[in-house]
Amino acid sequence: MSTVSGWRASGFGLSHVGKVRQRNEDSLAIDGEGRFVLVADGMGGHKGGMEASRMTIDLVSEALDKLHSKMDTASDDNVRNFLRELFQKTSRQVHDRGAKDPLLAHMGTTLVVWMICGNEFKLAHVGDSRAYLVRDGEIFLISMDHTFVNEQIAAGAERDQLFGGSNYKNAIFRNIGMMPPSEPSIVSGEPCEGDLWILCSDGLSNKMTGREMLEIVKNHLTLEEERTQFFADTCRDLVQLALDRGGEDNISVLFFSVLKDEKSN
Repeated sequence: MSTVSGWRASGFGLSHVGKVRQRNEDSLAIDGEGRFVLVADGMGGHKGGMEASRMTIDLVSEALDKLHSKMDTASDDNVRNFLRELFQKTSRQVHDRGAKDPLLAHMGTTLVVWMICGNEFKLAHVGDSRAYLVRDGEIFLISMDHTFVNEQIAAGAERDQLFGGSNYKNAIFRNIGMMPPSEPSIVSGEPCEGDLWILCSDGLSNKMTGREMLEIVKNHLTLEEERTQFFADTCRDLVQLALDRGGEDNISVLFFSVLKDEKSN
């Protein structure tokens, strides 16, 4: 069924193993009806990262598919509680799966969930996979990396008081698979016609600035490409830039716009 909110996501996703890794541990999903978009970047074990990200995307997609229609009319508090419980339940399931198989021990994954809910978008995430919003010719980082430095700053520490040489400064302090489960960061906002979103793993965001992402988007906008081609070519150029700059990690991106849903009530 179509969303009752009047909004939907439409776009393109691309994932590349990169130049160094043997396996692609990233997983992506964009709902066929434009209700939600997901990115997960797995970590841990011989094959744990790949299993963690795929398992997480499957579990979260199934839950959102079943309950999305109810959330369209739910209060903001109820939606936020649902998302917290979904992240926590998924984290426990991933943890339990890893505990049963030595090859999957300590597996985990980042997770970004973007969804339309009523007349708002909701963005919930753990880890350092990112979400950028392109609006009115500018780009905005909407997510916050859950790394050691950012967690300490959020707790009140001054940046110049942090030990810059710490081996843990870029360590991820929240993920799916962690026990006890991590608290997701949740952001709400009103969509605008023509909003463009970039959701990506750190294999992309570590290789370029948001401003460079925006320039690639603008370059393709000036070409006046057919819609599907615009999204596909932009994704390919973003991934290619990350590859050109080393491609040491898996590289994944979902690029989509927010549109009025003509089928909605």
